[in-house]
Amino acid sequence: MTATLNRVSQSYLDTTGDRELYEAAHRYLGERTDLFALCRRPVLLHNDFHEGNVIVAQTPEGPVVSGLIDVENAMAGDPVADLAKTHSYSIRGNRVKLDALFEGYGEVPVEWERRFRLFELVQSFELWDFFCGAGMRDKLDPLADELRAITAAD
Repeated sequence: MTATLNRVSQSYLDTTGDRELYEAAHRYLGERTDLFALCRRPVLLHNDFHEGNVIVAQTPEGPVVSGLIDVENAMAGDPVADLAKTHSYSIRGNRVKLDALFEGYGEVPVEWERRFRLFELVQSFELWDFFCGAGMRDKLDPLADELRAITAAD
């Protein structure tokens, strides 16, 4: 995560010159590296879970996940990273959806809120970098605002 943050936040800094957010992000992560030790073991991460990448089949027993698409970002890592991205992209504070996510996942991860924010920090810089490269300039300022909110939390 540190290496990923270094890469994508450097791109942000090079593009915007916003050293304040860049340094705040690195400080935030640096003060919370102990949270990475909570990962019991790395697992295969999809690294892009949202409704558009999950195939659901309707069965007589109800909906069942039958497949996943868009695995180009797959990697090994903390399973909380996938949960955090799902939270960031699809749940956005909806308690009913969050409870359903944890019910399907099983045991609620230790320190999940702090870990989610840590992963969301890195993931938001990745998304900023993607939007910038794709020319989606209208999404950059709101995402930078989200990054500022994350670094101000906790």
